[in-house]
Amino acid sequence: MDHVVYLELRTTPRAGQDMSKEDYIAAVVTAILANPLEIIVKLILSIDRRNSIEQSLDSLNVILKMKLKYPDVIVGIDFSGNPAEGEFNEDLFKKAREGGLKTSIHCGEIRNDEEIEKILKFGPDRLGHATFLHPEYEGNPNNWKLYLEKKIPVVMESFRTQNLCS
Repeated sequence: MDHVVYLELRTTPRAGQDMSKEDYIAAVVTAILANPLEIIVKLILSIDRRNSIEQSLDSLNVILKMKLKYPDVIVGIDFSGNPAEGEFNEDLFKKAREGGLKTSIHCGEIRNDEEIEKILKFGPDRLGHATFLHPEYEGNPNNWKLYLEKKIPVVMESFRTQNLCS
């Protein structure tokens, strides 16, 4: 981890037999706060695309509750998962933004011009992947123009957990 000064971890809150979503988030935050490295570590919590709107709203409410408890650690919300399932819900992410969360939305991992347009018009703080955004790579020219107007950064995720530990 040479020269790393800032690290964002992303995980999806989950409940298990002996753990609620709140417990899960608290466990992750506790691990972050116990970090012996001299780097800044923040947490982005994900909403899985496969979830129903009710499940997503439940997760968001838990995330907002935990953001109040850990405001210096939880910084954002992400929308990710299988790009062929589910759909972006603008109202959900407006509520997240109103609750003080930055928004990161994965899109354009497959060709889906309508969803990409909807996400770009919402104007998240950043995009994940956006592979099918540029017209030279099967992207829609109108979406590309909108992207350039919005100036939304794109995060390309090049590391996996196992790479970070080597």
